[in-house]
Amino acid sequence: MGAALPIIAIGAMAAGQLYSGISQASQLNSNANATRENARRTELQGALDELQVAREARAAQGEAIAMQGAAGIELGTGSALEMLRQNAINAEYDKLNIRNRAAGEASNLRRQAKQMKQQATGTLISTGLSVGSSILMGASSLGGSSAGGAAGAGGSASAAPSIAYGSSYRMPTGTSPFGMGTLR
Repeated sequence: MGAALPIIAIGAMAAGQLYSGISQASQLNSNANATRENARRTELQGALDELQVAREARAAQGEAIAMQGAAGIELGTGSALEMLRQNAINAEYDKLNIRNRAAGEASNLRRQAKQMKQQATGTLISTGLSVGSSILMGASSLGGSSAGGAAGAGGSASAAPSIAYGSSYRMPTGTSPFGMGTLR
């Protein structure tokens, strides 16, 4: 039972690291998905704002034509036509600005989402390496007893290559690197 406790502790530490890394990656993926959805909604809102500007421009054009007709101005010629044309051009510029602003914001949000996804992948990789390193360090500090048993008769997979398979091993003395007290 005494030899199993350090192995259990190493396993628990590795499991904790793994859980923490997976949780962080999951949170980053969730944030990336939410950010991507915000990008889609930004584009949708831009399209709705663009439609609203178009409606308001058409209403303004209609009012201008009605006022010109009521004032007795000949419609479709001269200054009256130029004013209507300029109003239409201004409305198109407004719509274009709205579309470009929404596209830029959506692009920035998508870029952020991509960075979050990459960060999640990096977190998973780093967690895997950290867990593996912790297990190897723990096995090494146990004198290769957990890795030596898995090596089989050849002893080629030993975590402590300086110790030949089947030879006796003297446990080091001092403090455990895992905070488990004094080694005897």
